[in-house]
Amino acid sequence: MEPKNIQLQWLKEADPGDQQFVSMVVGWQTVAETLNATVNRFNAKFLQESDDKHHEMKVIAAKQALMASLKELRLALEKWLAKLRQEGVLSDKSDTMWKTLQPILQKINAFRDIRNCAFHFGDFIDPPADMIALYEDVQSHDIEELNTMLRALYDLGFQFRADAMAALGK
Repeated sequence: MEPKNIQLQWLKEADPGDQQFVSMVVGWQTVAETLNATVNRFNAKFLQESDDKHHEMKVIAAKQALMASLKELRLALEKWLAKLRQEGVLSDKSDTMWKTLQPILQKINAFRDIRNCAFHFGDFIDPPADMIALYEDVQSHDIEELNTMLRALYDLGFQFRADAMAALGK
C-alpha cells in the first residue's frame, strides 16, 4: 500500500475557493525541497576536498545548476507576486520585501547566458568560444553572493506562502 500523501490529499479536499491557495502552499513546499536538494548537491561538490583533476569543472556544473535555478525561481516568484496581488491577498510585508530585494533580483536577472533551466544540455553543441565564456562567467561568481541570492528567494517564497495561508477561508 502506497503511503498517504497528506499535502496532496489536503489539496484535493480543499474548498474550491481555497484550492488555489492550498496549491500555492503545497507547491512552495515542493520548491523548497528542490532548492534544498540543489544546495546539497552544490555543497557536496564545492566543499569536497578532492584531488580529482575535474573538481573545478564539477563546481562549475553545480554553480551553473544553482544559477539556473535562481533564475527560474525569480521568474516564478514574480508570477506568484502578481497572482497574490490580483487575488487581493498580497501582504504589505510581501510587497515591501519584493521591493527591497530588487537589487538581488536584478543581479539574478543579469546572469550572462544562463538558460532558464537547471540543466544546460545544449552546452556540448555550443560553439567552443561560447562555452568558454559561459564557464568562465559561472566560475567567477562568488559562492557567498549566490548563497545570499538563494536565501533571499527562499525567504521571499516563504513570505508568499504565508500570504497564501492567510488567504485560506476568506
